[in-house]
Amino acid sequence: MCRVEAAALHKRKPELDALGVRLVCIVKEDVDDEIKAFRQEAWPQAEIVVDEDMHFFACIYEGEVNRTGLCNFLGDLCVMPCGGTEGARIIKRQQERAKDFENNLTGEGLITGGSAVFRKGGDILYAFTEDHIGEHPSIDELIAASKLAAMPSY
Repeated sequence: MCRVEAAALHKRKPELDALGVRLVCIVKEDVDDEIKAFRQEAWPQAEIVVDEDMHFFACIYEGEVNRTGLCNFLGDLCVMPCGGTEGARIIKRQQERAKDFENNLTGEGLITGGSAVFRKGGDILYAFTEDHIGEHPSIDELIAASKLAAMPSY
């Protein structure tokens, strides 16, 4: 999830707090001042965890960390002016939406991520995984899944 979507989700933090749902951003690396910049711009009052061993990333991809190829990523960039691939369309939408946000190409960048909502106890209730770099889940879907996760289970 890039900064635009993270900021949109963070704005809904009061709803999650009211449900008793913890909002956490899990990142795979801490490069330069990127976490500090991310916190200032998009995630000011929620937790950020560095998962250098990438356990979360493997968990949402059913045991394996998902790496996209440099050729796939560059291919998406190259065909972007033509509308090209789904990845190109995603990147173009991200650029349009991120006009007021700092973008970066710092860090490894080819490991795809995702989002998950866990039930108390650790079971995954909802997972979204990136097929293309820049994809993100619907914020409304994350909130709906969080409401379900907050319900008592029997």
